[in-house]
Amino acid sequence: TVVRHAGRLSAGSPAWERALELVGQEPYRAFVALGAPLGTVGLFEALRERRPGIVLVSLGYPDDPLAMQAAADLAVTLDHEAKSATLARLAANFGAEGIAHLVVKGDERSWEAELRGATLSRLAAERGLAYERKELTLADMRKDPALVAAELVAAAASGKPWAYTSDAPELAEQLFYAALDGGDFYIEGAAPLYGVRYGGAANLDDLPRAFDSAALSRGAAGRAAFWPGEQTEALGRALLSHVAASVARPALLRDAEALGRALRKSWPASAWLVEQYRDPDSKVRAKNHLSLSSYAYVAGRGYIKF
Repeated sequence: TVVRHAGRLSAGSPAWERALELVGQEPYRAFVALGAPLGTVGLFEALRERRPGIVLVSLGYPDDPLAMQAAADLAVTLDHEAKSATLARLAANFGAEGIAHLVVKGDERSWEAELRGATLSRLAAERGLAYERKELTLADMRKDPALVAAELVAAAASGKPWAYTSDAPELAEQLFYAALDGGDFYIEGAAPLYGVRYGGAANLDDLPRAFDSAALSRGAAGRAAFWPGEQTEALGRALLSHVAASVARPALLRDAEALGRALRKSWPASAWLVEQYRDPDSKVRAKNHLSLSSYAYVAGRGYIKF
């Protein structure tokens, strides 16, 4: 059963109440938060109180990692260090002057967004690249995404091309077009929303071909990159399969190799690395927190190692 929600999860909201209703029913053995929003930790605590034996799993989250580790049976996140390192290397190899990082300014601090920004800023500096953080307001996000993306690219500093990346899934595809049309570079930060395809691909298998076609049609071969396997559908399919298998064999849930097999089955074209999350301060690994990374796909060139 799918429960859809946008924005922050809070007690009393329709998605919150629907989740509590479902986990109270015997057929439901697990609750998986795909693209977990702020408030997921609180929801997990409420679900655990309602039904202590329910399996709680999150994919991505803006809440503090220690809080999520305490609330969930398994937390899965992308390896931001690996992804940011690849992004900075690509920007440098493309010949970019710097990286323009687009973020959505919210009322609450997002741990995940702060980590991405700090990591990317540091790695850009190590490559001799400028780093510019551009904050979008909620009012900006209510505008036509194509218009917002075009305005952001047009407002960039003149001179050498910049590499654009974004934490806003709503802007992913339109930023791709706007950057290439402006003679700049596009490197995916957050995958597009569910159902949106770069270049109008009909399904996931068509994504690399459609991405190549869209980039080449704009005379920008080799100036765009993304992570096809990290699209919402591919990750969600793999994680749901993994959780379903672990219902009968609970030891599989936190098994990095088992999750890796599910990811390779969902998206076999790319290499996958799954390992226990290591706290950046204490260096302690969390048994119920796995981080994953995959190869980036460069338009006209294929997959590259991270």
